[in-house]
Amino acid sequence: MLTIFHNRPFVPRTPPRGTAQDLEWWQRTLHSPSISRDIPGPVTVHDVNAFSDASSGVGIGIIVGDKWRAWRLLPGWKAEGRDIGWAEAIGFEFLTISLCRFVCQPHQRHVKVFGDNRGVIEGWWKGRSRNKPTNEVFRRVHQLEKASQVTFHTWYVPSRLNPANGPSRGLYPPLSHLLPPIPIPHKLQPFLVNFDAEPLVGEQQAGWDGSFRPLPKPNR
Repeated sequence: MLTIFHNRPFVPRTPPRGTAQDLEWWQRTLHSPSISRDIPGPVTVHDVNAFSDASSGVGIGIIVGDKWRAWRLLPGWKAEGRDIGWAEAIGFEFLTISLCRFVCQPHQRHVKVFGDNRGVIEGWWKGRSRNKPTNEVFRRVHQLEKASQVTFHTWYVPSRLNPANGPSRGLYPPLSHLLPPIPIPHKLQPFLVNFDAEPLVGEQQAGWDGSFRPLPKPNR
C-alpha cells in the first residue's frame, strides 16, 4: 500500500481490497502454537527437467522430462487483476502439484523448476508479487510445500529454450507421454479446463472451433 502514497503521504487512503483477509491470515498464523523457519544451509537441489509456460491466447503447459500436460484458458479469464503473469503462476502451481503427486521421490526435498516469466521466477525468490492474484497462487504453493515437505527452487529459462512453450500454445506432444491429470481447484474452474475437454459454450461463442493457430512467442 505504501507505493500509492507518493508525495501526498497524509491524504486519507482506502486500504486495498483483501486487506481484511490478509490480516485474518496473519492472525491465524501468529496464533499458531509453534512458529519456526529453517535456517538455510547447503542442500542438494534435484533437477528433474520440470518446466512451465503460459500463452494468453491458448493456455498453460508443463513438461517434466518427456512427460507433459496442458490446460486451456477460458474466455473472460483476464479480469480482476488476472493477467499473463497470473497464468504463468498457475503453470508454476500445476507443475509443483504434478511433481509432488507423480515425480518427486522421498529423498528429493529440494527440486528445481524452470519458467520464462521473470515476474513469477523472481517473485518466488522474493516471496511476493505486486499482483494480488499471483500472491494467492504463491500462498497455495507455500501450503503445498509445507504439506509435502518439498522446497521448490525457481530458475529462469529463455522462452526459446523452454520446452513447455509448445503445449502452452496448443502444440501438443504425443498423448502416450501425457502426465496423469490433477484436480483443478474449484476456485480456478471458471478460468481454465483440461486441454482435451469438450469446447464449452463460452469458447464456442468466442469463435473457437476446436483447433489452435498458435503464433510464435517472442524470443526472450
